[in-house]
Amino acid sequence: MKTDKAKQLLLETAADLSREKSLVPAQANYVLKISGLNRVSKQVLFGKTLTIRHFPFTIGRSSSAYDASFRGPDFLIFEHAPGHVSRQHLSIELLDGRIFVADETSRFGSLINGEQLGKNAGGKERIPLRYGRNVVKLGGRSSPFVFEMEITPGDGTEVFDDYVPWENDTIHVASLYLKLCQATREIITSSKIDKQKRMTMATNLSAGIADDPQVAETLYCYATHPDTFTDAVVAHSINVCIYAIQLARALSYGKEYIIKTGAAALLHDIGMYSVPREITEKRETVTEAEFEILKRHTTDGYEKLYDARDHLALVPVVAHEHHERVDGSGYPQGKRTLQEIVELFGLVDFFEAVTHYRPQRGPVTPHQGIKMLMEGKYEYFSPNLLKTFVNVFSLFPVFSVVRLNTGEIGQVVKSNLDLILRPVVKVLLDKHGQPLSQKKEVDLSEEKNLFITKDISDRIFIDSYFKIGV
Repeated sequence: MKTDKAKQLLLETAADLSREKSLVPAQANYVLKISGLNRVSKQVLFGKTLTIRHFPFTIGRSSSAYDASFRGPDFLIFEHAPGHVSRQHLSIELLDGRIFVADETSRFGSLINGEQLGKNAGGKERIPLRYGRNVVKLGGRSSPFVFEMEITPGDGTEVFDDYVPWENDTIHVASLYLKLCQATREIITSSKIDKQKRMTMATNLSAGIADDPQVAETLYCYATHPDTFTDAVVAHSINVCIYAIQLARALSYGKEYIIKTGAAALLHDIGMYSVPREITEKRETVTEAEFEILKRHTTDGYEKLYDARDHLALVPVVAHEHHERVDGSGYPQGKRTLQEIVELFGLVDFFEAVTHYRPQRGPVTPHQGIKMLMEGKYEYFSPNLLKTFVNVFSLFPVFSVVRLNTGEIGQVVKSNLDLILRPVVKVLLDKHGQPLSQKKEVDLSEEKNLFITKDISDRIFIDSYFKIGV
């Protein structure tokens, strides 16, 4: 019996020593990558891998308690209450050069490599992650949320292109985008907030994006991905908001008007939630009768936002008229005379819609979207405003994949307003089609010997090359 106990103790000690060796080395430079291990978990990450470089990083359930102040967790899990995940579920922390997961308050805790975490679930308050691969079941044994958390070596340098400053902190753009989507859904769907608070929240959200050009630019790059959020109306609303802010800034509008523009964009499709889901989520082409029902969202939106006319007059007007066209072919009234900003909203709304997934169809590339406008197929936009739009979003929009005269292949990551044919390009492949060993970006406005020879976006699968923030 004593021999068996001694043997068991020896095995436990050996396991502890082995575990200690697998911990992150003190003061190591590393990153933490989070990915889903099943369908549900992959969905909440949109099938991508979230890379974490700044700690603490918090995870929790989405809640209406998180409004436009964005003071909730960094990564929000969308789950109906009561569910498995708590509002403030766990924190990933850096302590003495090692990464720990901590949980002092959640109801069901989590399993970290099979070990129970969570004071209220009868487990530990803090568990160190192993160097390499960790399996985390967030929310207890019966939870559907299973993630891989992998600690990998860093490259010795800080990477800032997927992090942005926000509320005196630095936040991953994917986390910020998720927060913006959550706030947007609350703003445009919640029955618990009154009309005045809705306007205030929309204005605050718009101001948060518009206040810092770096935030707006990085969010714009992220929002150009064709598959960003599970609720198409929410994704469309926040994307149009981001696009509209970029457009308004490029047109040198004043800061106050830029914020109002963003707020109007955020709310422009609020009437879509009056349309039956069997129409908005239909995978087949809608019938003429269904389209007549869908068109009512402009009038419904106007009625919901009518009370905002005194202090945000643009808001109900944009909701009502963003589908009107100067040739009279639009709806709901067939108007031909539109405010300039309203017509520009129509352009942004169209461009965002065709370049993102919808239940009925796949997206076109941004370059194709520009071509659709420029080739005259959609002549219901004023030529001068169309030119303005193209000047801002470029003939080679962000997200386009292009071939340079050197034979190298890259992706457009920023437009140059003064030289629309010479954007900033992140070079991905050398002239032989092989991935570069080191990333590089070239600003074609400064590199006079370099130029784009062809847009090749259509030849490349969309999901395989746009990886900013993931």
